Amino acid sequence: MTGGLETDETVAKQCSICESPSGASSHFNAIACLACAAFFRRTVSLDITFHCSAQSQCRIFYEQRILCKSCRFTKCLEAGMLRSCVQKRKYNGKQGKSESVEKISEPSSNEQSSIPYSSNGTPPSATHYKPSDFDSFAFDNPSGLLQHFVKEENNATVRRKMMFSKRPISLFSSEAPLSPFIFDDLIPFTVKYHHIHLRFDQLLAFEYTKNLPGYNDLTTNDKITIFRYCCMSFCVLDIAAITCRTELPENHDGFIVYTNATYASIYDLSVGWASEESITSAEKQTLIMPMGRLIYDRMVKPMKDIVFDVIEYAALKALILWRTCYFELSADAKAVAKEHEYYLIKGLHEHYKPRADGPERLGMVILFISNVFELYQNIIENYKKFEIFNLIDLDIFMRELLVQF
Repeated sequence: MTGGLETDETVAKQCSICESPSGASSHFNAIACLACAAFFRRTVSLDITFHCSAQSQCRIFYEQRILCKSCRFTKCLEAGMLRSCVQKRKYNGKQGKSESVEKISEPSSNEQSSIPYSSNGTPPSATHYKPSDFDSFAFDNPSGLLQHFVKEENNATVRRKMMFSKRPISLFSSEAPLSPFIFDDLIPFTVKYHHIHLRFDQLLAFEYTKNLPGYNDLTTNDKITIFRYCCMSFCVLDIAAITCRTELPENHDGFIVYTNATYASIYDLSVGWASEESITSAEKQTLIMPMGRLIYDRMVKPMKDIVFDVIEYAALKALILWRTCYFELSADAKAVAKEHEYYLIKGLHEHYKPRADGPERLGMVILFISNVFELYQNIIENYKKFEIFNLIDLDIFMRELLVQF
């Protein structure tokens, strides 16, 4: 039946708090979008009290850039949301500490507003991130989210060492190593070996995505989008990081170490450029060497100069993920991205407190993000070129990932 009448189905899909027309379903005894449901859950689980500066008469509408938290929470209660339906959230098995009363002198930014970018598309400085712009995760300390990503990075290093190192048994007698490989583990790069083990990198990206705090609140499309960007951006980042961390002999400057314990020279043909059954040496030089040189010049050299520690690299990796995929995410997933970004920056501030060069180091992390964007586009274009002209045989899974770009 038409004519502008609202059916029960239409009403059911509209958020009863912010009137968002999509993504609404039953949450805490009311029909709400994921953003409003997440806001209510955080407010209740952290026992936060908000105060309105506009006589508690603020409009709550999903298209507004600014939403008053106090009025939004009141509207959640009026819509029928029940505090009793919310459980205290936990992180790593520990219950988060309740926050004290939060006094709000001005309305806060809506979770659905965009992450700020400068006019030339470069990432913003750390001064863009203000605590009043975000609702917090229930972590035991300000560095809780950053510690999560450090743990993910250590787990990936351990898995790579177990998979490709010649001495994986050493993992039982030591903590996670800085690098998964030593020089003796390395063998010359081959296209065949690279493709065989590409699925292992994709498995690590899958685990990283599944373990993201807030993952269960994301839609299937958002989960797939994040996973795609993990696969495509982390491969370059991890190649650069592992190259920097692996101790090579003094005469091995200008070599790249890949994530599967293979390595190749990028300024000569000494290692990794021999002909294979499916590809000649000349074809490898034409198709693969330019990308290797680009990774080395744009990523490896700057990383060697900066020398990121594990904490900085874990933060960098997560920030790059959210920056690359942000504009393909739904409004609810963008809210999660903003929350992650704020707490990653906050965690880095905590990490740098004992260091006199803390502000400079933080600036290096933020600015390094811009190194990835152009390189990332080159990688996508190269893979598409390989597929379109059938230059290198890509597996079905990689073809499916490329279809979305």
